[in-house]
Amino acid sequence: MDHRFEKTESSGVDVVLPFFNADSRIHRSIRSILSQKLPATKKLRLIVVDDGSTEGGNILESTGDARITIIRHDINKGRAAARNTGANEGRGEVILFLDSDCVLESDLTLSSHLSVLEEYDMSVGRVNAHVAGFWGRYQNELSTRRLARLEKSMDIEAFTAANCAIKRSAFRVIDGFDERYVSYGFEDRDFFVRVRAKGLKIGLANSSVAYHEADLSLASVCTKMKKAGQCTSTLFMASHPDCYARMGYAKVDVRLRGRLFKLSVHASWWLLGPCVRMADQMLHMEIIPFRLRAGCVRAFTAMAFAYGTVLACGKDRQRINDMPV
Repeated sequence: MDHRFEKTESSGVDVVLPFFNADSRIHRSIRSILSQKLPATKKLRLIVVDDGSTEGGNILESTGDARITIIRHDINKGRAAARNTGANEGRGEVILFLDSDCVLESDLTLSSHLSVLEEYDMSVGRVNAHVAGFWGRYQNELSTRRLARLEKSMDIEAFTAANCAIKRSAFRVIDGFDERYVSYGFEDRDFFVRVRAKGLKIGLANSSVAYHEADLSLASVCTKMKKAGQCTSTLFMASHPDCYARMGYAKVDVRLRGRLFKLSVHASWWLLGPCVRMADQMLHMEIIPFRLRAGCVRAFTAMAFAYGTVLACGKDRQRINDMPV
């Protein structure tokens, strides 16, 4: 067990908010956290972790609120390490993990998590969008499907730690997040696999909603998926091979398919990669049926992930460094 997390517990709640190169939206996230209504016996503490920002790191220089603690990493260590740093700083019996581009829906969102934790070891909330247009609808439908999959089978592929509360005692049992996950992706799925492996009880907090306020584009989503395929998928596959084999990601991982599939991914991304920004404009054309536009996102992101797994094949890395990103 990792002894970093063995501090004496208090009856409070620690909210851990990691960020990297934050903008002004983080202030909305912070205000939503500090406005939470908790029982008189529960003390709220917000721990903000600057994960080695190269710009925007001074955005929280003076908060003026004693409930806020700010910690800074000298270098970017990744979301897993930043979450562990925040959790290690706190002493509350409950830890809420929230992404810095998320805003809690109401002042009772955290209390809803606490209600679930009366019976369960971990509480998973919803992450919705609070914007109109294609990406708002896409995120909200994705959130609904994820919660349905979690409710039905606790599907690891449907889990996100962007709005997740856990008892500190349970967090100790699984030794926190695996800090080997430095790049984007899979650190939350690894966390969830280990929670399940320890037999901890997981509850769904359907009324605990966080609004995701990031400015999404097809290019940004594809970039993240490519990074996940290139970097963190390798670690997850090595750590949890059986779990990975059952996930949708495995179906487009060139390392698990034949050479012909790998060559087709090469060719497809070479031809279609430069079209990402043009396809992004198409997503906002309401004359095109939503299902068709959503299918376009799924196809491009799957292709980007597959191309990332091509990059993960060391012998090909040099030859394809100049291909479209």
